[in-house]
Amino acid sequence: MVNDFGRRAQRDADHTHNVQHPTDNEPADLFSLLRDAASITPTPSTPGSTPAEEFEDFHQANPAVYAFLRHLARRWKRAKGDQHIGFPAIWETARYEIGLATTGEPYKLDNNARAFYCRLLMYREPELAGMFEIRKSEAADTWITELATREGRLAELPRLMGRASDDSLGRAA
Repeated sequence: MVNDFGRRAQRDADHTHNVQHPTDNEPADLFSLLRDAASITPTPSTPGSTPAEEFEDFHQANPAVYAFLRHLARRWKRAKGDQHIGFPAIWETARYEIGLATTGEPYKLDNNARAFYCRLLMYREPELAGMFEIRKSEAADTWITELATREGRLAELPRLMGRASDDSLGRAA
């Protein structure tokens, strides 16, 4: 896969979209994030695998996708404070930007991963806790609950997901 960022992406990276305080080994600018995220490694579906297993395979093979989504969410948070945003807006922005930065084989951000990334961002990034309104996703809700249980953080989960109780993480659509 070959990356072609063009003048607009380089100008934006150089002048307007620098990350103010990179953390967790996050590249310092949009250009670096796009370069890394545009190198998506496809992970073929294995017969009998669950959506959670497919997400974990993709996430492990493509950590730059998480970093880019985190960058976009933090950028919103810096600009808008506590104003919520629907995660589909972040997801489609990532899809658009990565699509512009990619030539050759088509990039792929599978919508099946969207609910998992949404929950993972709010779970892993304290400043993003409760930022996104989440819809019911049995697979993603079960996955994040199991992750929190393994890590001993189950009691924190409702707060991180922006819920008053653990009755249901996502609301029915």
